[in-house]
This record gives sequence, structure tokens and C-alpha cells, in this order.
Amino acid sequence: MALPKRCAQDVHDDYTPLWLDPTGKETERDAAFGYGWHGISESLKAGIQVVNWNDAARRWKHYCYAYYGNPGEWQRALGDVLAATHTSDSGLRQTTDFLKQAARSAMPDNRISLLGNNDAIDIPAVRFKRGLDCLFAPAQGFSANQVLEAVGFHDETKVVFYDGNKAALAFRRHMIDTWDGENFAAFIIDARRAIAAAHPNAAFALPEGLAEADRAERPIYRGLGLSFESKESWLRHWRNFRKLRHEFVNLDPLRQPTAVAECIQSHAAAFTIAAIDNCFDSLDGLMLFDWTRRKFAHDVLVQSLKSNSQVYLVVGTPPRRRIRG
Repeated sequence: MALPKRCAQDVHDDYTPLWLDPTGKETERDAAFGYGWHGISESLKAGIQVVNWNDAARRWKHYCYAYYGNPGEWQRALGDVLAATHTSDSGLRQTTDFLKQAARSAMPDNRISLLGNNDAIDIPAVRFKRGLDCLFAPAQGFSANQVLEAVGFHDETKVVFYDGNKAALAFRRHMIDTWDGENFAAFIIDARRAIAAAHPNAAFALPEGLAEADRAERPIYRGLGLSFESKESWLRHWRNFRKLRHEFVNLDPLRQPTAVAECIQSHAAAFTIAAIDNCFDSLDGLMLFDWTRRKFAHDVLVQSLKSNSQVYLVVGTPPRRRIRG
């Protein structure tokens, strides 16, 4: 681990310094546990000063004294918070409860995101036969349309929308069935009523800073403009897209890897793409699953595509390891 230069001033006690500076020196310690220290050490190794929580941040801090408990039990529980079994360790129980609540706040189960990840999708110019045969894509956002426009598709292309949120799947189905590709604001007003009738707890997440649906279409079309040359090219794409075969599958790729493998086996074709956005590297996923668990779910998806397609491509963010050790 990296050795720091310690600030002489403490925060509120006699052992918590205001900052730690890197020294370029390292030492070895046989430590039973230490997610927090691994983070500090990696920062120091990278030449980054470690600054203590300020007063505002400390109000929301959860204290995790794992070294008072059983290290193996803590590691198993934090590896998959949702699957953590009942424990008599009150500190561990409070920590898993905190992480579950934080994940629900970061990504509520009933939220419908209008934009999703709407950045330009940078993928190689891949052409196979008449275009893409099958696309797996999240129900939220427009990544499905961006991928199809970049790669190309044909009359028999199949699009499989997946999401752990049934309201999001209902929204996507309603969009394909009723929207003509224009006047997004009017569509959202209608869609809210239609979705609320079947899913009263559904919450539409408008783009940041926007409170009204009639102001939402500007960032929508601005985002689509990164993938479509003109409004006419978008409308032409949307008309052809609506004619395709669409499937809607209620599953979460991170939490249900077995269901992902079965879905891909059922629907994959010769040339298949899976758009994953950041579902294996999302904020709520980082809170609930360790890197090994997230990587396993991602590997299942990739291996399933490899086994059931002649040519396959995964578009999106793979699981990344934030802290080593």
C-alpha cells in the first residue's frame, strides 16, 4: 500500500487528518479488510491528494466499521447486497440496508427515462448481408435507433427490448404503437396518461432542469441529431423502425444473467448486437454488486451472443473496476 504524508491538522478528533499527500513510497501490511484504505492507497499511488469529507458531505456519510465483524461475511454480503442473508451483525445489516436505500434513490424501480444514454454511439462500420438481423436494446432512451441507423437493418430485423421495469417496457410499446416521430411533447402528455392507467406508480424522468413535457423535446431531438443527418432522415428511419418485429422482455441483465442467456438463445440471429448502455456499470449497480458479480453477468451476455450468432457486437460500457484490492 502507498505511504502518505499526513496533514498535521485533524477534522474533529485526534486521528482523522484533513488530507493525505502522496509520497511515492509504499509498504506492505497484512490487513484483514479495507475497502476504504484500498481506495486511499490507489489514489496516493496515482499521485492524487486524498481530501477528507467536508462538513456538508459528512452529513450523508454512512460509517462502515467492517473490521469489527467477520471479514468473510462482510465480503460475501457486499459482493451481492440483494442476495445477502440475514445476519446478527448490526453494523453489516445497517450497511446493506443503507446501500439498498441509496440504490433505490439513485435509480427507482418505477422510473422511466426519456433520454437514457443519448450520446453519439461510436461503433465500427459493420455490414453483414442486408444489415443487422437482431438487436437487444434497453427500453429506455434511443440507443436502439442509434445503433440501427449506424449499422443498417432490413425488413426482417428483430428488435428485443429489455428492462427490469415493466412500466418502461409499456412506455416503449406505446411509443412504437402510437408516435409518428414528431411533436414529442404532445406524445409525452398522452403517454403519461396511458402509462399511468396501467402503472400508477410510474415516474417519468424528464431531462435535467426541465419540469414540463413541452420543454423536453429540444434535448431529445438534439441528442438524436448526433445520429441522424436531418429531421427527414429521422422520420424516415422511425417509419421503417415501427414496421419491424419488436419483442418486450421483462428482465434486468445485471440481476438475471440466466434469463439473459435464455433470451439471447431464443432470439439471436446471424448478425446480432446487444446495446447495454451502462447497465453493468451504473450507479445503483456499483452500490449493490461487486466487480466480480458485474463482470460475471456481462460475461454471460457476451458468451451467449458468441454461442448463438455468427457475428456479434456489444455496444456500451463494460463493468469497470473502480478500486483494486
